[in-house]
Amino acid sequence: MPSAKKPALDILPALSHFALANPVKFLPPKSGKSCRSVRKTEKQSVKFLPPKSGKSGRSVGKAKTNKAAATRRKGENMAELITTNFYEYVMDLIETAENSIYISTYTLTPPSMANNGGLKNIYQALRVKVAYGVEVKMLADGGGSSRPIRSSNQKAKLELSLMNIRAKLSHVQGRHHAKFIIIDGKGVLLGSHNLSDNAFTQNFETSLFTTDKATAEALSFIFISRWNAVCV
Repeated sequence: MPSAKKPALDILPALSHFALANPVKFLPPKSGKSCRSVRKTEKQSVKFLPPKSGKSGRSVGKAKTNKAAATRRKGENMAELITTNFYEYVMDLIETAENSIYISTYTLTPPSMANNGGLKNIYQALRVKVAYGVEVKMLADGGGSSRPIRSSNQKAKLELSLMNIRAKLSHVQGRHHAKFIIIDGKGVLLGSHNLSDNAFTQNFETSLFTTDKATAEALSFIFISRWNAVCV
């Protein structure tokens, strides 16, 4: 007799319901610091191997995300772990967005310092979405980091504003270290990846994409609450 199929990620709805039932309380900064803060990231030598299938990372990421987009349109729940091809996955998620893109990250690389073919392409893709009326908001750390990252995040915020991309630096409730992307309030990509070239090409990172409705609603609430609580 075949064994029963194990349910996938039953913990996600439970966690998200807990988040909704226990809203986060935002405290004012203890030190009176302004919205301009940051910390230097460490480089690691880990490199990703190319996909074994012989397909390019772009095609692999696109195939996965097209499936995710189709699943969202059907209103079905799905979950997928991403350890490689994160850049391709993010690019394709941006392409599927129709209404909103909310990005929470610890560090922000200024567009002028981003690599061609990597983060710079993501910034350009976000700029195009803004031009088509999609609401794009980016939230990064602004209160718990060291001076190099504070300077980098502040410079990125200024340069992104020149691209019509809204970004804020959070100094609320300590260091803003949460990393996730919410697409149209329906799909969530969350994990260890910063939105940086290092995360795309050098570091070993893991993230999870899910279309669980309760999780998307809970994280959307958290993002907007923190967005509204920080300075411009």
